[in-house]
Amino acid sequence: MEKTADEGIKLAPTHGECYFMRGLAKARRGTTKGVLSSLFSARSIEKDWLKASELKSTYKTPTGEDLVASCYLSLGVYYRLCPSFFLLKLIFGIKAISINLLIIVKSL
Repeated sequence: MEKTADEGIKLAPTHGECYFMRGLAKARRGTTKGVLSSLFSARSIEKDWLKASELKSTYKTPTGEDLVASCYLSLGVYYRLCPSFFLLKLIFGIKAISINLLIIVKSL
């Protein structure tokens, strides 16, 4: 799925769907490979979902969910689950509650 999303980004870099799916693929891979793998990919997952939310796609799933809402939901879960230990921020560049979460809440 990650390779397919990369191909989509090459073909349509202004479409947030591909960035969202790439972040989703990385997150899913992290859950199956363990905590350490998740930590190494956490920052790139956040970047993909933030990029997807910035592109403001008009895509809606057949059940009526839109991409921006999915991005915000995913980022909310991401910020909630990321460990807040200061060494993780220093080593991996991740943090539990990000200033980006505050920006997302203000934009709603």
